[in-house]
Amino acid sequence: VYKDRNVVAQLVRRAERAGFKAIALTVDTPRLGRREADIKN
Repeated sequence: VYKDRNVVAQLVRRAERAGFKAIALTVDTPRLGRREADIKN
């Protein structure tokens, strides 16, 4: 996510002009989770 909303607006307009109808967002975390399989090994 860009702090400058103008950058985001420009990217969305560019995608619209290119014919895209949707935007998919993914969410990630900078930390590793405590996965059960990793703890056991």
